Amino acid sequence: MNWFERLNSLFTGGPHTSRGDHRTLSVRKWRLWQIEPARDCNLRCLMCPWHGLRSKRNGVMDMQEGTWRRLAPYLNEVQSIDFTGSGEPLLNPHLFEWLTEAGECGCHTGFLTNGLLLDDDAILRLLEAKPDWVGFSVDAAEKAIYEKIRKGSDYDTVCNAIQSLSRSRRGSRPLEPPRGR
Repeated sequence: MNWFERLNSLFTGGPHTSRGDHRTLSVRKWRLWQIEPARDCNLRCLMCPWHGLRSKRNGVMDMQEGTWRRLAPYLNEVQSIDFTGSGEPLLNPHLFEWLTEAGECGCHTGFLTNGLLLDDDAILRLLEAKPDWVGFSVDAAEKAIYEKIRKGSDYDTVCNAIQSLSRSRRGSRPLEPPRGR
């Protein structure tokens, strides 16, 4: 199945080709859960509406394991889970476990990241978790403009992380771990 057919199947209820349960999308009760693993962020982007509100929170900035445990019994009824919200998902120490668990239940999984925290260890853990997709927030193709928009980031670090992740993957799935790891 090429990328267009796969994307089309997500919107039309066609076959679900992720890991685990290969039921068609139309059989599952919920089409999409957007789960917010972290409200905190390691950047202060110009366009972000959340950074002013973060300081007013009561200190709990990550979704807790107990919340996930209350959701987990229903994973077999969810078609797709987007682990993206108002913060940086990679700040939550449980993200990789949750991606793995949801994928093993047949959910299509992924998240959007600023990429700054994708060091070699995080890339290895990500490849082992086998999400179906990872998106990167990159707002400019030039270092100076990017770093002006994404305050606190480093353009070269993010580009290197994306390249390293891309080189590390193998196979037809977007994030299949290399052999021998």
